Amino acid sequence: MKIQDKLTNYIALTLFIIIFLASGIFTTLFVFNDRNSKLLDLTLQNTNFSEGLLKRYPSVDDALMDPGFFIIVKGYEGISGVRITLIDKNFNIIINPYDLTKVDAEKLITSNSILRGFFNNINSDNVEKIVNFNLTNKKYYVSVYKLKVGGSDYYSAFFKEKKDLDVPPIRYFMALALLSFAALLISYFAGFILSRGISGNLVKLSSYVKKISAGNYDEEISIKTKDEIQDLAENINLMKSKIKISQYSLKEFTSTVSHEIKNMLTVIQGYSEGIKAGIYKSKEEVDDALHKIISKTKDLENLTNSLLVLSKVENKFIEIKKDYINPVEIVEELIETYENQLFISNLKIAKKINIDNSIRLKSDRYLIQTILSNLINNAIKYSLPNSTIDISLSNENIRGFKHLVFSVSNEGFEISDEEKGKIFKMFYRGNKAEFYNIEGYGLGLAISHKIATYLKATLDFKSDGKLNTFILKMRMSEDEEER
Repeated sequence: MKIQDKLTNYIALTLFIIIFLASGIFTTLFVFNDRNSKLLDLTLQNTNFSEGLLKRYPSVDDALMDPGFFIIVKGYEGISGVRITLIDKNFNIIINPYDLTKVDAEKLITSNSILRGFFNNINSDNVEKIVNFNLTNKKYYVSVYKLKVGGSDYYSAFFKEKKDLDVPPIRYFMALALLSFAALLISYFAGFILSRGISGNLVKLSSYVKKISAGNYDEEISIKTKDEIQDLAENINLMKSKIKISQYSLKEFTSTVSHEIKNMLTVIQGYSEGIKAGIYKSKEEVDDALHKIISKTKDLENLTNSLLVLSKVENKFIEIKKDYINPVEIVEELIETYENQLFISNLKIAKKINIDNSIRLKSDRYLIQTILSNLINNAIKYSLPNSTIDISLSNENIRGFKHLVFSVSNEGFEISDEEKGKIFKMFYRGNKAEFYNIEGYGLGLAISHKIATYLKATLDFKSDGKLNTFILKMRMSEDEEER
């Protein structure tokens, strides 16, 4: 079943239930209100009759002695469709059209009103009320009115059969059936219209996602609903853009790696075939060819290892083994490791340690060493001869949290604004002619940046003329400050 059909059914069912319940409630209220209105009319008839009796006759006996009184009663009964009963305070029945007993009269007078609260003058004596009364297998509504005639209390009771005032059940259920049918039609059409408004955009999103899965990244989806569907459309557009960039990067990455590996293999193959064919005859020529083969083989191994590390970091396959490490000790060891390379490159290191040797950082020693090693190695490669590399280790308070800051600055080549944005990109090495003789594949900084992100640290680059600086910031917790 399509989502539009499902939404139509769900919305229609919900609306039908709401409309049906509301219709049932309002119908019931209307029926009761109509019945109560008729009962109040019955009470008004009784009140008018009783007050007319009081004005016309000084006593009940006088009324009973007047033949015209009974004519008035019969006429009133004929017009209003009621039967009138008159009862004294001792429950003796003076006018008794239904052959009521004294017990019936007492029950009638002492019963509570079914419309309590509708009468302003109601009191403990039940001056005016409506009661239910069953008599000879028939059900009646009875209006009871208390009146004083000649100093004595009397009660006039107006009887009316329930069937004359209540809405017949068949009529009531027919009304409900018609309302239910109307509710069903309204619900279905409302559900259909509403579901089209909702599902139309979902169908549009589904079609768009299919195009993305088919490799079409050019079309932008535009939905202006100012709700979650619009947010979803915008997120899909963002996802599409990222996929497009990722696809482009993957193609570029594959092309670059293939090119680098092909060049290495070409060199290895060329020198190997040369040795086999006897092109290199002297021992020196053969040794030189073998040296180049070994060098390119080592380069191929380094490239493979770098790609493996990059893949593990990018896919979070490297398990972080956190321990309390001494950052000062790590920096000292790395500087010592690169002493020979610094001497060969005619470079110097200016070290600035501005933290106490007792401070410990809780992190992965191997990954931290990898980042710092790549930064120092990069500075050595791209420094001008006879220049100095500045290495510093310090504390910095950033937004109320203490951070350990490691920075490497070197005097090298001026970096343009365009190149600054690509500095951490894989295989990027710049276009300067001076870079062509520098060994490397442009992976060290990319690996370091991804590891820093993996460790929830930040690695930034700043350039001021020929002074280039990399800054690694790692947040420290309170228990890492001294151990």
